[in-house]
Amino acid sequence: MRNESKRGVLFTATLVIGLFALSSLAGANVTIGAAQPAQSSATYSADQQVVARVTVRSQQEMESLIASDVSLLEGHKDQDVFILTTFAKFEQLQREGWAVTMLFVRGADADSPWRSVQSPLGGCSYSIAPTNRAVTAAGGSFFFNLTTSDPSCEWTILVDGAWIHVNGPGQGTGSTQFFYTVDANTASTNRVGHVFIADQVFTVYQGAQFNDVPQNHVFYVEIEKISARGITLGCGNNNFCPDGIVTRDQMAAFIVRALGEFNPPTPAMQRFADVPPSNPFYNFIDRLAELGITQGCSATNYCPADPVLREQSAALIIRALGEFNPPTPATQRFADVPPSNPFYNFIDRMAALGITQGCGGGNFCPKLAVSRAQMAAFIVRAFNL
Repeated sequence: MRNESKRGVLFTATLVIGLFALSSLAGANVTIGAAQPAQSSATYSADQQVVARVTVRSQQEMESLIASDVSLLEGHKDQDVFILTTFAKFEQLQREGWAVTMLFVRGADADSPWRSVQSPLGGCSYSIAPTNRAVTAAGGSFFFNLTTSDPSCEWTILVDGAWIHVNGPGQGTGSTQFFYTVDANTASTNRVGHVFIADQVFTVYQGAQFNDVPQNHVFYVEIEKISARGITLGCGNNNFCPDGIVTRDQMAAFIVRALGEFNPPTPAMQRFADVPPSNPFYNFIDRLAELGITQGCSATNYCPADPVLREQSAALIIRALGEFNPPTPATQRFADVPPSNPFYNFIDRMAALGITQGCGGGNFCPKLAVSRAQMAAFIVRAFNL
């Protein structure tokens, strides 16, 4: 289960583009963002990732571009093709005289969000809903909506993963509903892909395939969703260990990652006596404490290897949602959670938010340890993944 302390996201940009008629060699006008002045290279670092449009006017130029060590994205418009590369490579293409326009940029880290550097022409504005989706390893068919400010507003679709297929035309105008399919993921790692449209980015997160979590498992979807988001890599050997018990150190990683922090900073000094820097969850545990989500199991210790009880999970999750003093309920909800239980308010709040329905028979089972499958369900419901 120490695999939980590592995290990786497989990001692959592949070529899925048809050949098209091309003519005459290109001239070389370079821009960064439509209708924007070129920005200084000091604005970006060399290893930042860039999506750019390149005008290619001959078969010779196409072959030269492919050989220049850039990734071509699925999608094209007339003589324009689209590439995924680094800012350093973008600058090199600029120096070589290519007609190249930067459209999107993000940090070198694959976890960094993409942002548009375009200025939409004609006063058009765009929005998409939803902005992302987490899907299971089984894949499937889904949709998202694009809304434009005017029916004449143009858009072109680009895709950076060969496992995502947008059905329908690759370019058009006006508000549109896009249907897309996601191939099954047979790998033991999750993957992340993007659909770029106008100045918007739709993100697809897909979970890994775990040997011990069949599709008929009661928590299959929830386990796949936390895998898709990179919150878990499983317990090793392509397994998730759904019936395994969540320990307090693993819980720290689950929650901090669910909050969007995958690489919390190393603290200046050791906070808990029983969590030395050699603990693979050291940074996550300290971050959990820094956020006020935990105070440990005593004045000096965290008890990292202890199992997480259901009542403790209620407090940790509700605090992670920003509620440190949930209201006292008007009546007792669960027969086995009286008002004297120190987690009474937290447990009731977790039920009120729909994160739990208890363990059956009107009970919550506060002293039972939480399984990894149950924790997946709690996290998905709590953080709306």
